[in-house]
Amino acid sequence: GRRLYVGGLEKITIWDLKAVDDLPETLAVSGGWVTTIALSADGSRAAALSSEQEITLWDFDIPDAQPRQWVNETDPINALALSPDGALLAVGYQSGLLHILNFQDLSPTGPLVGPRDQITALAFHPDGRILASGGADGAIWLWDAESLSTDGAPLLGHSNWVSDLAFQPAGDLLLSTGLDGLLILWDLPTRQMLGGPLHGHNG
Repeated sequence: GRRLYVGGLEKITIWDLKAVDDLPETLAVSGGWVTTIALSADGSRAAALSSEQEITLWDFDIPDAQPRQWVNETDPINALALSPDGALLAVGYQSGLLHILNFQDLSPTGPLVGPRDQITALAFHPDGRILASGGADGAIWLWDAESLSTDGAPLLGHSNWVSDLAFQPAGDLLLSTGLDGLLILWDLPTRQMLGGPLHGHNG
């Protein structure tokens, strides 16, 4: 994409990468520091999690629409992800539970699953049918986004907290990074690493 979203203290700064000399846009966020930002594939919807466990939702396709807030008062949230079409919001909790909500009204679309080790990263497959979750134990699980069932063993390669997940646009590869300093490229059809893990970064 051409826009870079950067979380800060009670705001998100949006830079146009094709006009970096222009002043950036800002979005107000309540509840402290922005810890997680999730975007739909076309950028029409966004969600942000703050350090005080407030989630702010934006629907940019609706003229003059005000952002919506949801204050989480139960199990602390670690990770968010929006489906490519922006219809679904995945929420990963410190307890290891995983929930998928309807973006419009935050109603659950399926069962609350878990517990596993605390969820630390989430990413939707480009077709929206698979959700990848990474945990503090280093395991990566692939879920059916509708039924929240898994079909097979986890992807094991990290020895520590999975910090980020990203699918390539074609959907055949999954990139994972962790606090163990590893960057791993996974071949999804075989569920194997492509080559060995790359070393050297700090989470």
